[in-house]
Amino acid sequence: MAAFGGATTDGCFAATGQLEIDGLSSFVSYSYDPLTGNKNGRSISGFSLQAEEKMRTCNTSGGGCPYDDFIKFYNYYGVSDYGHKWVTAAFDGGTTGFTRGNANFGLYG
Repeated sequence: MAAFGGATTDGCFAATGQLEIDGLSSFVSYSYDPLTGNKNGRSISGFSLQAEEKMRTCNTSGGGCPYDDFIKFYNYYGVSDYGHKWVTAAFDGGTTGFTRGNANFGLYG
């Protein structure tokens, strides 16, 4: 993982390059500083850790809440942060601890 001062640049565009944009007959050149030109205020874990508030209890969301698809997963796994638990267990080589659909990643270590 390429990191500088806590910033992870994996998955970022290179500092210079060319982009092919559909509908244009030529490439578009670009250049930027990956350490200062990227702003990412979200994380994958954040989506799962905030799911209770944003997709089930709807404390910060607009219409359409609770989200039907989220409720199906919540009812199955029994926790709102099932995605975070799944990924963390995989990285740690442990179990998710779900009463339904429990995964034991220690079996694959």
